[in-house]
Amino acid sequence: MRANVRLARGDSEGALQDWGRALEIAREAKDPQALIPTLLTYARGLTFLGRIDEAHALADEGLDLLRQHPAMRGVLGIMAGIADHLDLRDRVLDLFDSPPDGVWEEAAYGAAKHDYVRVAALYSHAGAQTQAAAAHLDAAHMLIDHGRRKEGEVELQSALAFYRSVGATFFIRRAEALLPASA
Repeated sequence: MRANVRLARGDSEGALQDWGRALEIAREAKDPQALIPTLLTYARGLTFLGRIDEAHALADEGLDLLRQHPAMRGVLGIMAGIADHLDLRDRVLDLFDSPPDGVWEEAAYGAAKHDYVRVAALYSHAGAQTQAAAAHLDAAHMLIDHGRRKEGEVELQSALAFYRSVGATFFIRRAEALLPASA
């Protein structure tokens, strides 16, 4: 969690140190409930930092473990917004060989299907504001990329409102980079 906060506040080096340490601890624990989310979260952070090869290797390992532990597929929401960048979207979707069960799985499945507006609503309703903001930002990217600027602007402003309220400068910069595209 500290790594995520450090990245959000713009301390990428500190975040990398924390993710590395978290992965060491998770590997020592040999518990899939610790290891899988740690692998995917680290992969998410590396993707944001543009370290795609490293991110792909960790995400690939996490998805392999999820295949062995399908009851944990609710953690696939961590892959939201990055599965495409890592060319792993089909692998994420393949893990849903049965209908999603519960809000976390529904959100993860929705993200894999690029239904980010719905995902943001699911997370918001669940009280997961950080995840909701990320889904709003993913929705803004998608909508703006598809020429739906007004809708994208609404999602962008929702993401920015949250990120500004918590001082998440890394994500504020990412969101504000979309402003010219939405104009």
